[in-house]
Amino acid sequence: MTVTGAPGGGVQVRTVGRYALEDLVAEGPSWALWRARDPALRRSVAVRLVAADHPRVDDIRAAARAAATIGDRRVVHLLDVLDVPGLPADQAGRGMVGSAVVALVSEWVVGRPWSEIALDGSEPRLVARVALEVTRALQSAAEVGIGHGRLRPASVLITDNDEVRVRGVGIDGALWGSASEEPVDDEVAGAQPAGRSSLARVQRLDVQAVGGILYAGLTRRWPGGPADGLAAAPVVGGVVPEPSRIVADVPARLDEITARALAHSPSSVNSGAAQNAGPRRTTRLPYADLTELATALSRALESFPADAAAPSAIERRWPRRLAGLTTAFLLIGGVGFTGWHLVTDGSSPWGAQQGAPSTVLAAEGTDAPAVVTPPSPVPDQESALPVVSIRDFDPDGNGQENPSEAPLAIDGDSTTAWTTVRYRTPELSGKPGVGLLLDLGTPRPVSSVNLQLVGDGTDLQIRTAEQESATADGYIRFASALGAGSEITLRTPTAVTARYILVWLTKVPADNGSNSGGVREVTVRG
Repeated sequence: MTVTGAPGGGVQVRTVGRYALEDLVAEGPSWALWRARDPALRRSVAVRLVAADHPRVDDIRAAARAAATIGDRRVVHLLDVLDVPGLPADQAGRGMVGSAVVALVSEWVVGRPWSEIALDGSEPRLVARVALEVTRALQSAAEVGIGHGRLRPASVLITDNDEVRVRGVGIDGALWGSASEEPVDDEVAGAQPAGRSSLARVQRLDVQAVGGILYAGLTRRWPGGPADGLAAAPVVGGVVPEPSRIVADVPARLDEITARALAHSPSSVNSGAAQNAGPRRTTRLPYADLTELATALSRALESFPADAAAPSAIERRWPRRLAGLTTAFLLIGGVGFTGWHLVTDGSSPWGAQQGAPSTVLAAEGTDAPAVVTPPSPVPDQESALPVVSIRDFDPDGNGQENPSEAPLAIDGDSTTAWTTVRYRTPELSGKPGVGLLLDLGTPRPVSSVNLQLVGDGTDLQIRTAEQESATADGYIRFASALGAGSEITLRTPTAVTARYILVWLTKVPADNGSNSGGVREVTVRG
């Protein structure tokens, strides 16, 4: 490493080997990431500096050597590995000043990460195509004896030419540890110096992670998350529900593929072994390897109607951002992200995490202050769904909450209402919640719920399920709001398939020396 001064005391030029370091992108306790310039080839590259005394440095070198032999264009290429004797303070990451380092040089590629694209929303066919490209990239890596081991939503990028690129193959797992909950031992998580058992284990993790890529594209959620701006997938009864239980219109074939890919995960998608499993639950075994997964994805793509005359699907669905707003994401081996089951401390090296997808009036899966304004206009394609029955829901009390009033919440008359009993405190005197349970008769796509409420200042949640449960935890969070006024509409960006709608009140307004709330009218639309 050399540092030279420009003539006249100008800007210093910092170099590692022949590479001129230009911008420090991110840093951690034992690493630093730079955008650099390769003067020989006149192109930008990414240089990751890792402390030579890192406890896994030998694994990192082994993973880098293996990654450099992958010839698949879909895998981000590792270009060079250098040993650097020491670093000055203005070049080292935290805790690396004066330390010897290993420099990993990779491509610099501009593109959008899968986490961002998933938040924008993707057609199932595009989700399947990206998952297949990722799987084929990992197959190519496996051919040279290496796996990824720590695939995340932001490990997959889409370039301006609609190419699918996978970064961090082998090196992410070596640098940050495997994505598994199992302790990482002397076997490299990504590289495979210890025999085929290590590679087989990493391939199982990679199959699961491709299932996560599918799940994120179909639902905007990450199993085991949150990760890279995606909200965590819900967990019901210890398992992640199938994508079709989170959003409507998920093709049955992709539902099945996602469930089987994630089946090795400790928080895997619900399977046929679960009690009261619906007709869409998979009863098949997990995929044996990446080849079996690739075959299933290829067949799924063939089942979609071809449209050769149409423009590129990614070009149509994932529009380019303004040039000044386009983010340059470095496709470099060795960048890890929080998420999945083993989560490293610290924020993503790519900067602040993006928020979860927002909804009208309430944030999906989170609590957000309610906007006390007239409800937003209902889109033309939405229509009110018939409610077959409604009843009070009080699993944490005496089992009844003014049951005779429940039908008043769907009688079409806003002057009548179902009300709660009176409580000493707004928080229901310590009870977690109380509410109404609506039955639509059959699972239907649900996009929004409009509520006319009693009083001002209600905290509430909308929860949904395809099958009835005796507890609120048996229903998946649809949307929620704090301090809602007399009327509020809660919606999600993508319709959710549900038969049962739970209106769950967790805090009620003050009412003449006590506390009571209620629902005048509830309308479910889809």
